[in-house]
Amino acid sequence: MTAIQAATNCCGSAASHSCATERTRFFPGQMVGPDDFSQDQDYFRARMRRHNRLLHGWGIVCGASVAQTKKPCEVVVSSGFILGPQGDEILIEGDTTVNLCAEDIDGNAPNDCVPADPWCSDVQVTRPANTTLYLAIRYAECPSRPVRSSGCGCGCNGGDCEYSRIRDGFVIKVLSAPPASYNGIKAPNANTVFACGAAGSRICPPCPTDPWVILTDFTVAADGKTITSMGKANLRRYVASFASFFMLCP
Repeated sequence: MTAIQAATNCCGSAASHSCATERTRFFPGQMVGPDDFSQDQDYFRARMRRHNRLLHGWGIVCGASVAQTKKPCEVVVSSGFILGPQGDEILIEGDTTVNLCAEDIDGNAPNDCVPADPWCSDVQVTRPANTTLYLAIRYAECPSRPVRSSGCGCGCNGGDCEYSRIRDGFVIKVLSAPPASYNGIKAPNANTVFACGAAGSRICPPCPTDPWVILTDFTVAADGKTITSMGKANLRRYVASFASFFMLCP
């Protein structure tokens, strides 16, 4: 089982009508198939992504802090909630240990979709010394709960299995350079955030093509394992949240 990116992310602007803008209309006597139910899922998920991306933005909402452990090249990412650049919600349900000097065959560090393989360990890698590297996370979909499938053909595949669920998950990876969406990143000016555009209009922000959100940056010593610094580049992008704001009325 491997992590899979969302099949259709539908990350167009608010004016885009090219992705999941139709929902199923049910009526008596209708022949309903998997495509009809999938269409409704795609419709509401695309709406959620557009809402998150255009109204809330993207970045770390809360938690997801990174701390070193006593082992070389090892850190722990705490539980947290993140909005991906394309509107996906990334939930880290518990502390996740990351070996910065190990990768799977896809070049990823921990993969929330794939349990540890007792027979095949991750490949150990030596990180370049005194070079800034970036620990990043992205949304992934995890197929789960395989069940026996009767199939729909007339061949001999009656014993095949199908995954009956898709679970929201994530993938963590060490990047050698920040995604393009981080180029020239700086905190926005409040005056420009609330300002109207030319002729009183506001332009919908383009959708980032890169799904990664940076958790921290780090450097290692000449041995390629000992972490010498962390978080100096200050690229933890946060989403403005009103979760802790409330009012008391007399």
